[in-house]
Amino acid sequence: KGARVVGFVSPEPGHGCTTTTILLAYGLSKEKTSTLVIDASPDRQLADSLGLDIETGWEQSLIRRHPLHEVIIRSNQDHFDVLPGQGGALVSKINGIKPADWPEILAAYEWILIDFGHAFMRASCSANCGDSPAVERDGSTAAVHTAVSTVSPFLPFCPSFVIVQRYDSESVRLTLPAGAGEILGVIETFVHPNAGEQ
Repeated sequence: KGARVVGFVSPEPGHGCTTTTILLAYGLSKEKTSTLVIDASPDRQLADSLGLDIETGWEQSLIRRHPLHEVIIRSNQDHFDVLPGQGGALVSKINGIKPADWPEILAAYEWILIDFGHAFMRASCSANCGDSPAVERDGSTAAVHTAVSTVSPFLPFCPSFVIVQRYDSESVRLTLPAGAGEILGVIETFVHPNAGEQ
């Protein structure tokens, strides 16, 4: 049957998307559920948030055509696995490359949580942008808006999304890629607006 795959997205940086993803993974691990967390957020801070030292990320594996499972890290303290990312200049080199061992990864876990972070932030562009559905704060789909600013090789494998947004956010819309999966719901966080500066 394979893993249940859920992506976590936020309208902009600082909404607690990575923290929410980690907390859910931790909760699932306490239930003895095999869980993998994938860092696909543009800032690639998931491993740092867990205090993990990484030598390589999933981007290098895709570029070298190596299996992703070679870079998966077991967080022994938290009892779930992490597929770290490193981002940077490598992101432009992975466009169109698919993870060859995805079926094996699906079979190895009950849950796969993908931290997309603000990867689907609305891009500013002219009226000729590709059409993508905009999602309202309550999770409903609104009128068509702009294309997304980032592409992820994990997007085609993610049928469900949860929107993570600060309760006091002025951002009321999030653009999802065309053909994106279903929205399961919205989690409102209470992240202090200056949390990143502390």
